[in-house]
Order: sequence, then C-alpha cells, then structure tokens
Amino acid sequence: MLKILNVTSMVFALVLGAGSAQAETFKATSEYKVRVHGFPIAKINFSTEINGDDYTIIGKIKSSALADIVGKTRGDTKVVGKISPTHLQAKSYQINYTTGKKSRAFDVEYDLKGNVVKAQMVPPRNPLPADWVGVNKKDLAAVVDPISSLIFPLNSPVCSRTVSIFDGESLIDLQLAHKGHRRFKTKGFKGKVVACKVKFMPKGGYRSNHRSVKYLQNSNDMEVWFGKSEALQAYVPVMAKIPTKIGMVQVRASRL
Repeated sequence: MLKILNVTSMVFALVLGAGSAQAETFKATSEYKVRVHGFPIAKINFSTEINGDDYTIIGKIKSSALADIVGKTRGDTKVVGKISPTHLQAKSYQINYTTGKKSRAFDVEYDLKGNVVKAQMVPPRNPLPADWVGVNKKDLAAVVDPISSLIFPLNSPVCSRTVSIFDGESLIDLQLAHKGHRRFKTKGFKGKVVACKVKFMPKGGYRSNHRSVKYLQNSNDMEVWFGKSEALQAYVPVMAKIPTKIGMVQVRASRL
C-alpha cells in the first residue's frame, strides 16, 4: 500500500487550486481517489489558498477500509511556495505518514530557483541497501516538490517538458509528451482535457534492483490528464494512470 502511494505522489501532483497571481485571496478544495483494478485503496483531500503569488497547499491521505486490511495508512502534507509564469515553485515541503507500525517524515526547503537548501528524512534509511543509488548534490537544482509540480499556467507548455521532482530522498525526472485529447467529467468539472504520456526516469534515492522501479522505467503506459481552469488560468491534473506490478493504479479527481 505504501509503495503505491509513494509512486502516486511522485508521479501525480494531487491538487487543484493554483494559477496565475491574483490580488485577492483564493481558496479551493479537491478530492482524489486511488484505485487498483477498480478497487478503492486511498482517498486524498487537498485545500489550497492563494494570496497574490503566494500559495499554500495542505493535504490529507487516508487508505480505504479495503486497504486497511493489509496496513492502515494515514498522512499529512503541506507545501508553501511562489507562483512563477511557468510553474509553481515550493519554498518548503513536508509530509508525515504512518503505515501500519512504521512512520516517516520528510522536510525539504528550496530557494526560489528550485535549489535544495535543506533535506531531512526521519528516521533516516540506515543501513543503505547495497544497490542504493545516491542523489548527486549537483542535480538538486531547479527541482520542484511532488505535490505542486504538475500545475502549469495556461501560457506555458503542458506536455512538452521535463519535470525534476525531489521529495527529500528520491530524485526523478518525469518526461511529458503530448498524447492527445480526452473527455473528462467529475463533480465540479466537465470538458476536454489534455493527455500526456509520461516517462519515469529515476536519478537518485532509489534501489537499482527494485522490481517496481524497473517496471516503471520500462513502462510506456503511464499517463497524466490535465484539465483547463479558466478561472485559475492554469492546467491542473485530473487523472493519472500508473502501471505497477500488481496492476494499473488510477488516480482520479472525484471533486474539483
């Protein structure tokens, strides 16, 4: 269960509620459901507040009753940052989660250019596995957080870009390419969306022999769909399809 949520958070920024800078304070809420083979395994709620070009995102993760049979997962996350013309740049990112009897917390700070100035994980991973690929510090520049990394202002490209994400331990690149248009409907949204093919490219903070990582690296079936919000002047993710060893994980907005 935890591995699925970790992959989901790295692939899909599960939030609605940010766009171009606005003079007034704006607040929004959203809800996403995570399913495997059609069965619900988790629900994620977000509340977002924008004040000028400052944004704050607070989220809560809760595994479903079905997934609790294997191991109950609960988590809280918070991102604070600035809105730029091309993307959202976090200044701080925190997440705390518990699955079963195990807990872990991440705390990352970035400057406004996306350079990592602090990264802490408690408890640390010790000892490191023999096949562990470390993070090269020179690569910790121009990176974004896992939560607000896939929200793009309308005047910037959606699919023709590579996003570098660092969560405090793992560093990955997501290479987005245009795949076409789809129709999408949920509570609070209905219309045409942009589908992007996603290539998963780990760069550090992972086990090179891990089967799930290899599976994602070799997959050509990963997608993220983006819907246009005219009011927010942004493209926001509405669904992600993530192939895993146990089946396709679907993260779908149930309320925007």
